[in-house]
Amino acid sequence: MNVELVLHAGDYIAPFVASHFKPLKAPLIGVFGNNDGDRTLLKKKFAELGADIRGNFAFVVVDGLKIALLHGDETELMRSLLELESHDVLVSGHTHVAKTYRKGRTLVINPGEACGYLSGKPTISILDTKTLNVKTIQLNKVKTTREKINKFTSRNSRAYTMACKNVVTKLSKKRLILHALHLF
Repeated sequence: MNVELVLHAGDYIAPFVASHFKPLKAPLIGVFGNNDGDRTLLKKKFAELGADIRGNFAFVVVDGLKIALLHGDETELMRSLLELESHDVLVSGHTHVAKTYRKGRTLVINPGEACGYLSGKPTISILDTKTLNVKTIQLNKVKTTREKINKFTSRNSRAYTMACKNVVTKLSKKRLILHALHLF
């Protein structure tokens, strides 16, 4: 599959994540999500890889298509963009649930979450810019971090701490992203 451009709708979480995008062979344009911490350092680390993190919103033109890229946590902005029908495609994330639909003339795509650490269903979406066909692909299913940690929580706090460290180690080895503060 020849991917010409990657759009990322935010929630990178921390600057160390940028290195996981190094093998990417296509340009990346992204926006920040509501769970992104050190935005200055995130932007710097991604820029070192040639990626373009544009802030809270990005306007991208690809093959003549006007694409709005945003995280989706700003409901007034989402509603306005959808009501105005000013873009051919709107890409957002925030809910971490893969969903594609039309609102008037606008094709709305939420690719879900590539890591699957909240839902256990890692997904990405691929848009054919010529046909406007969207294919959402489920990647290898993973246990959610919450599922992995819950089995240890009935024990004492030491076991719970050990479980957290164990999950971080395992997820790091699998090149998945852990956002522990959001899960606890």
